[in-house]
Amino acid sequence: MTRLALINVANPRRRAEWSLPPLGLAYLASYLRKHLALKDITIIYNPNGVSEQLARFKPDLVGIGSVTHNFGRAVELAKKIKSNIQVPIVVGGHHISSVRELVLEQNGCSFCASTHFWQSCRFFSAAYVVEEVKELIQRYKAERIEIWDDLFQANRRRLREIVRMIRDEKIHEVVHFTCQGKANIFDDELCQLLLKMNVTHVSFGFESCSEKILSYLKGGTVTVAQNEEAVRLCKKYGLRETGTFIVGSPNETQEDILATLNFIRRTGISGERYVLTPYPGTEIWDVAKAMGKVDEEMDWSRLDINTWSPE
Repeated sequence: MTRLALINVANPRRRAEWSLPPLGLAYLASYLRKHLALKDITIIYNPNGVSEQLARFKPDLVGIGSVTHNFGRAVELAKKIKSNIQVPIVVGGHHISSVRELVLEQNGCSFCASTHFWQSCRFFSAAYVVEEVKELIQRYKAERIEIWDDLFQANRRRLREIVRMIRDEKIHEVVHFTCQGKANIFDDELCQLLLKMNVTHVSFGFESCSEKILSYLKGGTVTVAQNEEAVRLCKKYGLRETGTFIVGSPNETQEDILATLNFIRRTGISGERYVLTPYPGTEIWDVAKAMGKVDEEMDWSRLDINTWSPE
């Protein structure tokens, strides 16, 4: 029987990258167990002692997942594994799919396609989502569930059905939720639905409160007024709101940054602040590449996530 080891490559000095199991690899393992009868699967996500964990497990096949800024670590890990055990190595993830020719050249590995190539999203049914929630409660005694899907609220009909089923099962009485929000679809009905399923915290990708920069980053799909309204609605319904913000866009001025800073101070909102990072497969990658700032041979660790302080 094939023994499969799935490894999530992470920076050992950045605990946030490996403090929780990688959901993508967990779904992959679940699918393989169900549809390919691969029962002997282990997921390694703590970057400390990977070699020792592999030695104990003795895999027949190794899968490696990596985000862009950890790709150098993934390459080194693949080389180290090859020097110790003669097993096939499969590399997957967003970065791999974006620069697949380079990956093959550096690793001689197979690769997996990712959602980078999908032209539309696919939603789990409301019943499927609620069954997952029930499993988390029954098996793991969950009291809080964080919904990381940033399109969770996009399909209003499905959301209404999820809320109805959660209420029918009385799930809202034993667990509370946090979720991602989208300012351009956030309204009174949505807030009421979230409250009914016992959502207590909503996080938004506000990104900027300069109309010019927000339009650049979001393709004109959201306005500063909608960001303001989303915060107002959260306060109206007693939902805790947080947001993410980005600086460093092309042609961003000091006045643009100050507009975002003033929004943060005026609303009192907390959250994460990031510097715009040109990842492969994005439009900003093409801009940065044309400026000679990045290329496919670069040290990928230069794209490590970094934050800025509004103080």
